[in-house]
Amino acid sequence: MCGRFTLTPELKVLAERFSLHPTPTADYNPRFNIAPSQSVIVIGDDGARYMKVMKWGLIPSWAKDPNIGSRLKNLFTMAVRWNRVSKNPVKQVKLFSENNGRQRWLTLDEEAELLKHCDHQLKTLVLLALDTGFRASELRSLSWQSIDFQHGNIAVASGYTKNGEPRNNPMTRRLEEALRQWKAVCNGSELLFGSYRYRRPFVKARDAAGLGKDVCFHTLRHTYISRLILAGANIRTVQELAGHKTITMTMRYSHLGPAHKRQAVELLDAEVTAKVTTVDFRAGQQVVVNS
Repeated sequence: MCGRFTLTPELKVLAERFSLHPTPTADYNPRFNIAPSQSVIVIGDDGARYMKVMKWGLIPSWAKDPNIGSRLKNLFTMAVRWNRVSKNPVKQVKLFSENNGRQRWLTLDEEAELLKHCDHQLKTLVLLALDTGFRASELRSLSWQSIDFQHGNIAVASGYTKNGEPRNNPMTRRLEEALRQWKAVCNGSELLFGSYRYRRPFVKARDAAGLGKDVCFHTLRHTYISRLILAGANIRTVQELAGHKTITMTMRYSHLGPAHKRQAVELLDAEVTAKVTTVDFRAGQQVVVNS
């Protein structure tokens, strides 16, 4: 059921073949191996023929989420398990992994503009996400017992983390101050944010700040990890702070910090320059540098 096909004619040829006038200017390159989940050129007819780019895959016309194909497959799997249907019609459909290596993060100016449009509660939550990298589910689990003001740490129990391991991240100075201010006005609630529904207020603040729809609450986590990499933090330390189960997840951000290579070589340079005997080939004499 997982077929592939080719589409190699030039746009001009396609336009002539399907009587499309004028020739469409779609973003198109001839391809010899088109697979499900990839974008392809299609010809439609709503009284007049037209050409457009669509995504080939298990995606209903009403779906807003392009990843719904995997959910449909899981839905049928559970329906079979619960004896609601006799077989899974999409069982043999192969789902291709989406390349989500490129992550959106906020610049300092974007962060400042977003915070400007947040009320006290949302601002505290946003700062928590920006300065800890905690996921939304982890943030919702936080109680005041999770906050260690004495040592400057925030802990998330293993039952609330994605990788099943406890997290204990240090606080920034601005976050500690924000949490102290929030504690003074949150009326003694055990949880930091109770049953607070943050999604709509966040979208409202995002739109008011003029940020695009590619910015979501999870962008704050990407911002935290990206800033650690850009600051030259060790990749293993970033993995631990981010709560990634494997280093592969953290390595998606490693291209942001090429300076760490230069820093490593500078350390090596300082070490060998201080201790190693070098040879001056032009003079044919051995010299010791910084001995």
